[in-house]
Amino acid sequence: MNSNSTHSQFSSPPAQKLWDSILKSIIHHMPEQLFPLLKHIFGKEYPKDTSVELLAAEYAAPGKSAPQNLSSIFADVVKRIVGTDLYHLECQTEKDEYLSFRMFEYDTHIALLYGVSKEEQTNAAQGIDADRNSPYTLRFPASIILHLDSNGTVSEKSACRIHLSSTSQILYTVTIVKVQNYSLQQIRENHLTLFLPFTLLRFRPRLNVKRNPVTQKELTMFVNKIIIILKDELLERNITQRQYKDYINYIRMAADQILIQNPELHEEVTKMLTPIIPSYSDMEDEITERVTAKVTDEVTAKVTNEVTAKLTGKMTAEFQKKLQDETALLNLKLQKKDSQLLAANSENIKLRALLKTHGIAVGEL
Repeated sequence: MNSNSTHSQFSSPPAQKLWDSILKSIIHHMPEQLFPLLKHIFGKEYPKDTSVELLAAEYAAPGKSAPQNLSSIFADVVKRIVGTDLYHLECQTEKDEYLSFRMFEYDTHIALLYGVSKEEQTNAAQGIDADRNSPYTLRFPASIILHLDSNGTVSEKSACRIHLSSTSQILYTVTIVKVQNYSLQQIRENHLTLFLPFTLLRFRPRLNVKRNPVTQKELTMFVNKIIIILKDELLERNITQRQYKDYINYIRMAADQILIQNPELHEEVTKMLTPIIPSYSDMEDEITERVTAKVTDEVTAKVTNEVTAKLTGKMTAEFQKKLQDETALLNLKLQKKDSQLLAANSENIKLRALLKTHGIAVGEL
């Protein structure tokens, strides 16, 4: 969650960028991985082949320190599913008492851009008194805050009370999903594979401490369970070979960040996440690349030959037509020359006869 604001209450820690990037990358490259979370939180179920549209997540807003100046605010993930359903996800690692205000600011921009609709009949059917001069609905996205770190003081919802007038008010709430409260078994049962790259964060409070520190055995067993979950998801075709590899890379990136000051633990986890020999998917990718290159060359050669043949045939036909036209023109010119020559010979014969009549002898021309 990012903002250009100068107020500390609206700033984000630099380490947050990694978790934001992982979340964005997963949902961008494998958007169907979002579906189990939506089913788990909202009870909304989508087929795997449902269309998912990534929406703009940067919005212009008055500057916090200087309202007369515009600044940019950035939401983490904004998606539209089946062309109508809006969803907004944010990553959070620290407790933030102003979080509900920021979420309301984001969601207002999202609603104004993508959630305006004309629904006079719907309003009437629901018994809502709609102004006939402005029968519009402003639909907010369904929002989720993924709280990634372990923090027992974080509530289950983020809320703020909004006064629409002196007599009416609404309570704006956003569900907070605390990733570290989910066991690996719960993640497996609900297919919340999206959570796996963030699960190593639960060990961070116990790193570099004397009391109850993380042991190598505990950490490696945990990582091994993560790998088993990914393999199960692969076997059940909930993820592809490529997505399996991507998840492994995301977990490795998380380990690099979390275990940076623990070289022994970091080395052990890295070994577990790095195959000793090329995996089937690696070999499959290499074979696919070679076959693709070969097929591309063959197709290119075939197309080139076909195009060359077509061009050659076209050029030959054009040349033959041009040659015929030029031959016909030349024949016309020759016929004209022959006619001119015959006329000249006829005049010459007449001139000879005239000269002979007058007793003038001439040689043969």
